[in-house]
Amino acid sequence: MLKWFAKAARKTPHLWKFGEREVRMAIYLGSIIAFLPIFGAQFVVAFFVALAVRANLLAIMSVQLVTNIFTAIPIYAFTAHVGNWLVDLWGLPSMHAGIMRVTYNAVIGGIVVGLLFGFVVDLIFRFFIFRRLNKSVNVKRMLKS
Repeated sequence: MLKWFAKAARKTPHLWKFGEREVRMAIYLGSIIAFLPIFGAQFVVAFFVALAVRANLLAIMSVQLVTNIFTAIPIYAFTAHVGNWLVDLWGLPSMHAGIMRVTYNAVIGGIVVGLLFGFVVDLIFRFFIFRRLNKSVNVKRMLKS
C-alpha cells in the first residue's frame, strides 16, 4: 500500500502545490473529514479526496491530526451532540435505533462542525497570507525609493 501511495504521490504534482485554491480546498474538505466519525480511516479518505479534487495533500493530512487518540472521543461526542441539536432544530427525520441515531447525528454534526472549523482555519490562513503579501509589497516599495 505504501509503495502505491508513493507512486501515486509522485505522479500527481498538484498534491504538493501550495496555491491558495489548493490549500483552501484542503482546509475545508480536510476539516469535514477530520470531524466525521471515521477514526482510523480518515487518512485514507483524505488521500483519495485530495486526489479527486486536486487539493494540497500536506494541508489535508495536517488537518486530520486534529482528531487523534486523545481527542477523538470528546470530539465525536461533541459532534454527535451538535448533530442531535441540529436534527431537532431543522426537523430532519431522525433514526430511532441507538447506534444508528448516534452515527447519523455525528455525521451531521461532523459536517457542520468541520465547516465551522475549516472557516476559522481559513481565516487564519488568509490572515497570514495577507501579512506575507503586505510585507513583500512594503519591501518592494522600500527598494524602489
